[in-house]
Amino acid sequence: MLSPDLKNFLAPMVRTMTIIWGAMMAASIFYVFIAWFIFGPAEQTVADAEAGQPGPIAPILGVVAFLVIVASIILERWWFSGPRIMAKLAETPAYERLVAGQNTGNPSRDQFESLPESEQELACLVPYYQTGMIIIWAMRESVAVLGLVGAIVTSDFMVVVPFGVGALAFLAIKMPRPVAFLKQVRRLPGAAA
Repeated sequence: MLSPDLKNFLAPMVRTMTIIWGAMMAASIFYVFIAWFIFGPAEQTVADAEAGQPGPIAPILGVVAFLVIVASIILERWWFSGPRIMAKLAETPAYERLVAGQNTGNPSRDQFESLPESEQELACLVPYYQTGMIIIWAMRESVAVLGLVGAIVTSDFMVVVPFGVGALAFLAIKMPRPVAFLKQVRRLPGAAA
């Protein structure tokens, strides 16, 4: 169980991650609206259909999107693997390490230093968690971008819809949960008690 002090300390960081995640979700929806704005209202004519639309592009982009999702799952398993987490836990906890190069909501040094050392170690994992999640979210958001590319190339709004839905679904299941992540880390053999 994490202490209330640690949860309060993490609150600004959780808020920052949630904003980033929400922006990526919104961007996926935005890509669908871009395609709808460009191609949605227009009716496709017989002349357009006979013009020889590039047929295989949507299935090819679908395969690429599938591979990106699989790669994001593999990356997630590797990034959050026990040995990598234990290596990060072995580093000395320090406030400077927590905030160096990270925009994690500017946590308070006093709050950090008032935490027990085991919870300072856990708190120092949050920037690592955030970086991994942003990479995974970006990969999953790219599925919607692939759909937008397909819609532009084929001049067909409906091409982007399954890509957008897929991106939203895979982003939705990876919402930021740093507190749950830290609870799981605590259960690792050799982790901070």
